[in-house]
Amino acid sequence: ANYLVHNAIDTKSLTPQSLSESVKNIRNSRLPDPQLEPNVGSIFKNPLVETNDFDRNFLIGHRWEQDNGMTKLSAARLIELITFIFFVPFCYLGSIWYGLMGLFVGAVLANTVMAALSFMWFRYQIKVLLQTQVSKN
Repeated sequence: ANYLVHNAIDTKSLTPQSLSESVKNIRNSRLPDPQLEPNVGSIFKNPLVETNDFDRNFLIGHRWEQDNGMTKLSAARLIELITFIFFVPFCYLGSIWYGLMGLFVGAVLANTVMAALSFMWFRYQIKVLLQTQVSKN
């Protein structure tokens, strides 16, 4: 919202196109030019943790060690793992209580819970990104 206010964008007349342009502008200001330094353009902030604070076998292939004793973990992979944590119990309990139909209902519920959590996390990240963008200007 701060980005919109700072750039005098009326939230009542916000269109998908103008929102898309705002997100592109924020990304372009925060991420390197993909022509110079390839990137996927993610607005997720991959968490940085101290390298010695986690098991060496955790997220092999989905982490990047930094020069300062920190390791960047893949936020996307962490979300996948959390989804699995919801998926198995929901499906298992659904199948015990309601058989095959309960298994499918459990899957739907697990995915719905993860969608809600992901949406809340995405909104939080957008808010942080917008506030950071405004404070830089």
